[in-house]
Amino acid sequence: MKNFFLILLFVSAVTNLVRAEISISGYQEFIAGSADQTKYKGSANHGIDKSGLSNGIYSRIMMTATSKTDSGLDLTGTYTFTRDCRVDTDNCGVSSNENSVAVSGGFGTIAVGETGTAGTSMHSRKTAGIPTAEPDGLLYTQYLTTDGSNSYTGPNETKYASNPMTAKFFSNSYGGFSFGVSYTTNTAENASTGSGQNGQTITYGGDFNDLTEFVAAYSTEFDGIGIDFTYGYGTGNGGSQASIKYNDLAEETYSIAISYGGFSADVRTGDRGDSGLVQNNGEGGQEYLSFCGMYSVGSISVGFCEEDSDYKTATQTNNQNTRVLSAGYALGGGASFEVAFFSFEQVAGTAVQTDADGVLTKLSFGF
Repeated sequence: MKNFFLILLFVSAVTNLVRAEISISGYQEFIAGSADQTKYKGSANHGIDKSGLSNGIYSRIMMTATSKTDSGLDLTGTYTFTRDCRVDTDNCGVSSNENSVAVSGGFGTIAVGETGTAGTSMHSRKTAGIPTAEPDGLLYTQYLTTDGSNSYTGPNETKYASNPMTAKFFSNSYGGFSFGVSYTTNTAENASTGSGQNGQTITYGGDFNDLTEFVAAYSTEFDGIGIDFTYGYGTGNGGSQASIKYNDLAEETYSIAISYGGFSADVRTGDRGDSGLVQNNGEGGQEYLSFCGMYSVGSISVGFCEEDSDYKTATQTNNQNTRVLSAGYALGGGASFEVAFFSFEQVAGTAVQTDADGVLTKLSFGF
């Protein structure tokens, strides 16, 4: 209660000092789920049987302040209060936990702070858009245990939806064309390491210094059919640790989305090759693909998504696959009830290491 009154005093003081318009919004989610896991590390005799209630991951309060400079540029400040930063919520290092300032005008928008990359904002990602926002939200992973003995690659571009200190620029749209660029000094920054780690990355094999992402986009409409296309290219410095050198980042990502009436669908694919891996160790393939479809009518929506990714070692290909079929109903007043049926599989070479099927329900409230 004391912290709540301090926040109100802070908001009041800032409003009086800078004459900014301040709005407060929020989001809460609670889930219940259960999974039948038939394989763990290749064995059916594992004793894993997860189910129950969860507080989700993304519950938060968001404060947004808007104002203008003396020269007429628009200012937007965003600050997020998460419920907590414990392991069970794991929401400290995601881009929805934002702390940033943006300046916009006829030139476009420049933003700096703890915020997502250009690709996070610009690529089509219906994996986060179908009911329950699964599989992108990863809530389903609370009901299964994955294979930690083999290497797999994720289904999104490098550092998607993370929030280390980042500067980025988005152009205005010109005849349907637009572009964005972002720069992150050190992708290993998170709530545990603190901000301002301006040296080398503090973890390796996936973290980079000087992560730079370029994204070009084109949007058009033809006879009521909306079409959106993006292309992204990411670079970064992999660095070295003692005598071990890591490959720099070189990654391409494409997405295409279509929409017509209440139907929408997209495909997104990418390839980061041997980025972030030990140089000359024989490993060298990291490819990912997702495709989704969704239909909405009135308060009801249904959707399907599949994510698939391959990680190529020196001797085999390890595959990870997730499928989600979901439905949602908008209750009104910002509340929604949603359900998702999911399947998850990890295969190392030809051996199934993880196999689980389950169901997840979510009650959410946005205000």
